Amino acid sequence: MCPGKKAKDHLIIPIPGGAPDTVNHKFGCRLYLYQMIWIALLPVYLIAYRLLRYLTTPLFRRLGFYRYYSPMLFTVRFNQRLYEIHLGTPWDFFLKRNRAKPSRILGFLAAGLHQLCLAIERGELKADCEFRGMVHYLNRESMSRFGFHLRRPNRLEYVLFSLGYLELCLLTTIAHRKLTLIRLSDLWVINFSAAELMVHKDHYEQLSRKLVPDFYSDSGTPLPHLQKSA
Repeated sequence: MCPGKKAKDHLIIPIPGGAPDTVNHKFGCRLYLYQMIWIALLPVYLIAYRLLRYLTTPLFRRLGFYRYYSPMLFTVRFNQRLYEIHLGTPWDFFLKRNRAKPSRILGFLAAGLHQLCLAIERGELKADCEFRGMVHYLNRESMSRFGFHLRRPNRLEYVLFSLGYLELCLLTTIAHRKLTLIRLSDLWVINFSAAELMVHKDHYEQLSRKLVPDFYSDSGTPLPHLQKSA
């Protein structure tokens, strides 16, 4: 300040919402609160989603959204060419426990794949369609005999799998009749084309007749009440 001059008053401009430190502190508190609420509601959301999926299985089956090819194997159309394959829902496991034994699950998988082959032959599915699924219940040797191509899940697929992990452990426990936890090392993504499926048609039929002979009638055709899970 120059000698002889009177100091001028400093002009202070107020900051809306308070000082920067105060604003940052409030924002951090709100962000933390939102995170805690999200974490608290996540289990509720997952339980509600799984319960809704359980209750809507019969409806989706009747609407054709779930297309069953055996009591434990169904497909969901992803786009014009791609279908996702699934091995049962909680509804199938809880209400059809006599079908949820490991050997019978394997038999119904083979029976469903055989019925997929027949659907392709009848023209119900396009000859150039492809199938994709995520499995944890077969070893690599068995999956190779089924004609599946294997790869490890990507990060997003691991996240999606983790959302249903507890449910899948429960279903696996029901199937094995003992507490069973799924190991991530057993998780694989499978894919195959309709043409590759047809190559193994006879193998699917032979295996299904061996493991689930009650799936077929005396004439060799699938029994209606077993072909579609009721």
